[in-house]
Amino acid sequence: MKRKPNEAQLLLADVLRDTGYEWKPEYKIVAGRKWAWDFACRELKLAIELHGATWIQGRHNRGAGFQNDRSKMNAGIVRGWQTLEFSTEDVLKGRAADTIREWFEKASEREAAKPKREFLEVRKA
Repeated sequence: MKRKPNEAQLLLADVLRDTGYEWKPEYKIVAGRKWAWDFACRELKLAIELHGATWIQGRHNRGAGFQNDRSKMNAGIVRGWQTLEFSTEDVLKGRAADTIREWFEKASEREAAKPKREFLEVRKA
């Protein structure tokens, strides 16, 4: 059973919704594996990972969890995905929104993905 989303997860979901793209939560990467990204946009091939419990030796910081995360990230890379990774603090302090905005700015420079809404201006306020 999934836990109720915390403040950072809800805020991150709002930031992603503002891009105008469809983001799937708990998106499965590889059939037959338990791996899932916290959020993924298939159209952009962009995944978002939110790492919590960074100051209390949470799952992402301990040996087996850390190693499993590396395998998961590499599985995405070899399938052509990019992943942005954030801590809870990154989301709550606005750094995640800034990085996502920067990703769209750089993608726009490469004439790849452009936000479907005024995301770049909306989140700067």
